[in-house]
Parts: sequence; C-alpha cells; structure tokens
Amino acid sequence: MIAATVFVSATALAALDEAGAREIARQWVPEGAVYLSTKDEIDEYEVEFLVHETNSKYEIDISKNTAMVAEVKTKLRGERGSLTVKLNESDVAAIVLSEFPGSQIGQVKLESDDGYRKYEVKFANGSIRGEMEINPETGVILERDIKY
Repeated sequence: MIAATVFVSATALAALDEAGAREIARQWVPEGAVYLSTKDEIDEYEVEFLVHETNSKYEIDISKNTAMVAEVKTKLRGERGSLTVKLNESDVAAIVLSEFPGSQIGQVKLESDDGYRKYEVKFANGSIRGEMEINPETGVILERDIKY
C-alpha cells in the first residue's frame, strides 16, 4: 500500500469570485482608475476600468482557473489615428521597445480606417504576445493588447 500526502493551498480550494478578480485587476491599472464592470465569462472574469485623466479604458482578463492575469487591453477613447503620417516603421518599433524592452518585433503595418491612419505593431517577449496601435503622426499609443 502506498500512502501519498497532498498539499493544497487555501487559495486553490477557494474559487475565484468577482471581488477577487477585481482586486487582482486593480493592481494592473493606474491609481485613481474608476471601476466600471466585471463580466463573468466561461473561464475568466473580464474587469473594466476607466482613467478619466487620460480618457483610457482598461480591460483586464483574469483566469478563473489560475487567478492570474491572462490579458490586458488598454484603449485611448476618442482617438482614431491621424490623417497625417510623420513616423516610419522604425520609429514605431522604437516606441514598442521603449514599453517592452528586448521584444522581437513581428510585424509593422500602416492601416487606414475611414481615412484615419494608424500603425499596428505585433511583438513578442518571452511568453508575452502583444499588439499595439500607434498614431503615425504623434506616436501616441492608441491601443495595447498584451497576452500573458
């Protein structure tokens, strides 16, 4: 007969609830961010915040299974891009690298939507995969989508 001892942490026994997901997500947003909502998805909680000072919306996805952040999305509300292109692909790659040093830049595309232009940059850094949309005139990051 073989006897086995199993150690299970208290957090592993307790299921992650909306309040716990909100607490985890709050650590990923700037101080002063206003909580908006929590959506209960099948395998994750999607927690949303708004930062009035920058007019930025944050969406943090927390895995119900691991209680860890799976994805962080930010969007600068009211910004669509620019009619003018002043930055080149190297300039926007440098912006991404300033945010995520050591990343490998995968793809840089200049896109157009209703006449407004923006760069879309895909990158990776270890297990992190990301995508940014950048204003081609000002270099302002319009959107970030980071998957962990």
